[in-house]
Formats: sequence, C-alpha cells, structure tokens
Amino acid sequence: MKNTIISFVLVTLAQVAFAQEFTPNLHDSNLWYVQNREPSKTTTNGIELNAEEGDGMMVLKDFDFKNGSIELDVKGEDKQGASFVGLAFNIQSEYEYETLYFRPFNFQNEARKSHAVQYTYNPDYTWDVLREKFPAKYENSLEPAPDPNDWFHVRITKLNGKISVYVNNQSDPCLVVSSLSKKKNGMIGLWVGNGSKGEFKNLKIVL
Repeated sequence: MKNTIISFVLVTLAQVAFAQEFTPNLHDSNLWYVQNREPSKTTTNGIELNAEEGDGMMVLKDFDFKNGSIELDVKGEDKQGASFVGLAFNIQSEYEYETLYFRPFNFQNEARKSHAVQYTYNPDYTWDVLREKFPAKYENSLEPAPDPNDWFHVRITKLNGKISVYVNNQSDPCLVVSSLSKKKNGMIGLWVGNGSKGEFKNLKIVL
C-alpha cells in the first residue's frame, strides 16, 4: 500500500513538472488570425470582437491543442437572441470545429436558463440538431446564474475526448460531454455567434 501511495505521488509530481502553461497576448496580431470580425483592444486589457452577421473567431495561429485546460474571462450582453460568446477548439478549418459557448441572455431567464451553456460540433452537430436529437444532453443552466452583463470566468478541460466546463470557479462542472468529433486535436480560438459581439481577457492554456 505504501509503495502504491509513493508511486501515485511521484506520478502526480511528474505530471505537474511537465505541465506547460501559456498566456497568449490577445493584443499581439502576429499570434492570431481573425475570421469575420474586427478585434479591438479594451480598457480591461482584453479584446473585443464586434458584432457581424454570421459566426466569427479569433484563432491562435500554429497552436495545437489535444488535452489540457483553457481558462479565460468572458463578457456578453443581456440581449435576447443576440449574444453568443465562448470558445472554439479542435479547429480544423473555417467550417469544422467544436464550440463551448454561452447565451448570457438566458442566464437568469427562468423559462430558458437550461439553454445557458452549449456544446456544438460544426458543421454536423449544430445547436438545433443537438437540441432536437439529444435534448438537454449538450446544454445546461448555470447555478448560481451570473450577471448576464458582467464578466464571468470559464475553465474548460479536455481529456481524451471528455470535455468539462466550469464557471466562476465552481467545484462542479456545469456541463460534461464527450466530443462528437473524430479529430483529436486542432487549433483554438475566441468565438462569437451570429450578430454577437464579445469581450475576452486573461486567457491561459495548460497542456
């Protein structure tokens, strides 16, 4: 038993020692490319993506993410049907990627709060397809519900296809899903949905 405990501690320490942490500068245009949006610096030392028709992303160049965690602070709006903000990952192309995003206008809406956080895999499993085929499996509420007009903290972990989402440092995930993509790794990016703007700051990636 003693040897087992020692082995576990050594493995854990080795994992910590070899963990790599990245904090990409959101203002360094050499690190990013942008699709269907115009980024602008904010007074909070973050970045804002403006509202346009269609989805938009700011993608971290030449960065491959398979397993690990991604943390950031996100801010949307209490604007019904027009505030979709979050993260894209496993990006293969402009059209093929996974998302974990939020609908702030649903955070405190009693009738629609179960649609506060959403997983998708584009282009095959968009939110409407998932809601029809797998109701309540790929979306959930946030408890306690954040202020829809304020910043909230997000941590997303991915391990061998299992994806967990934590908001505002809660110990329990608000959503746990298995990836629907057969691709195991890809790029990551800040994501906003159709007609939406969003603010982002304090991005940290741990591999």
